[in-house]
Amino acid sequence: MHDEIGAGLSKIILLSNISLKETNDLSKTKNSLTSIADYALKTSENIRELIWLFNTEDLTLKNLSLRLKKKTDDYLEDTNINYNIIIANSISQSLSIVSKDVCRHLIFILQELLQNTIKHSEASEIKLTLEHTNNTLKFHYFDNGKGFESSETLTGNGINNIKHRVHQINGEIIIDSHIHNTNFVILVANI
Repeated sequence: MHDEIGAGLSKIILLSNISLKETNDLSKTKNSLTSIADYALKTSENIRELIWLFNTEDLTLKNLSLRLKKKTDDYLEDTNINYNIIIANSISQSLSIVSKDVCRHLIFILQELLQNTIKHSEASEIKLTLEHTNNTLKFHYFDNGKGFESSETLTGNGINNIKHRVHQINGEIIIDSHIHNTNFVILVANI
């Protein structure tokens, strides 16, 4: 995450310098300033995420679910995608502690899934379900967009990043994609 913060700040500096040079072209200056504001907001969000991850008192299943809900709200607020987030009572009331690694990786997995849905799937609906039974966290992400069939897609950067993150938290992943929908189920034991 600190790499993303550094990259965001570098991009803000670069765009600021470009804006200063484009003072004669108001439309280019406006576009640069809009980009600066976007990167500043994203960097600010990353800093908040980093602070949250360092505050170990807040690393509960309940707070993780709230963080995932906020991430989904933030990503989808300017889209036409309807979404539903279902958080089981076993999580919404839980004060069980979750490791920083599990929190961080699940947040980034959700971010990758949301980006892929927005960019590629043409989905009109997303459903995220979180359950906790028998010390296992179940993270289920569904979208009704165009899925993928080829094995090439399963080895793309986004999918590989998700698989790597699941492996880092000793989880299991099930990917089920069809022409009209995609499901990702991630199971993380010992929570």
